[in-house]
Amino acid sequence: MSIALIWSGPQNWSLIPLLILMSVLFIKKKGKKEFWKLGENLIFPLLCFSFVVTFIQTLVTGGDSSALWFNGVFAVGAAFGSFYNFVVKPKKDSL
Repeated sequence: MSIALIWSGPQNWSLIPLLILMSVLFIKKKGKKEFWKLGENLIFPLLCFSFVVTFIQTLVTGGDSSALWFNGVFAVGAAFGSFYNFVVKPKKDSL
């Protein structure tokens, strides 16, 4: 899938880290419970990366303002999800 994304054009390169990471985790863990836990912890940072890259690409190329709003709002949402997953959730679990 990563090769297909590279072949289809440069606009899809931000998804390649997500695909490679999930492939490596899946091959190493083979569907064990640890795979799903790692996937849950890493999905928000990778989504945030993808939305930020798309936001920057849209800003540089002078794209629609709706695309800027969409990617900006979802980047902030993914950043909040990452913050919740790595900061708030461990504090709740330790109580």
